[in-house]
Amino acid sequence: MIGLFLLQNCHAAAKVTETAGRHMPHMRFLGTNWCDVQLTFIICVSIVAIALLAIIALAILCWQRKKLNIAAIQTDVEQIKEQVNSGTNETKSIKDDLKNTNRELEKIKNSPAYQAAALFKDICSMSKNEKGIVDNDIAEKLFVLYQNIKKDYSDNQ
Repeated sequence: MIGLFLLQNCHAAAKVTETAGRHMPHMRFLGTNWCDVQLTFIICVSIVAIALLAIIALAILCWQRKKLNIAAIQTDVEQIKEQVNSGTNETKSIKDDLKNTNRELEKIKNSPAYQAAALFKDICSMSKNEKGIVDNDIAEKLFVLYQNIKKDYSDNQ
């Protein structure tokens, strides 16, 4: 057998193999019987059935997962709606606080201290020289001028 294997490319080896095959007719005419066909059919059907069951199981799992995701999204939407509805009371209180803050700001702006600070700021900005230094003489003159204008205005009313 090893010799035949080594000489397989040679013509003589091919003739020897052909001659040996003629003397073994039981090897040449082996067929299949009905039991082999049935066994092969059962194996193929079981493989197909297992594949179909696996596909169906995966489809059911994906469907259940999608169903759970939809339910989770719906609960999230409901929670957000509840937060929005509960947030309306908070927004009302924030709006009320904002109105109160605006009223207090108007009171502060109308106070004499705020007006004096604003006047001082304006006078300082007008009395700066070219180098950006406040000239005290000009600031005093502007303050006196402002007091005179304010006095004349209050006398006219």
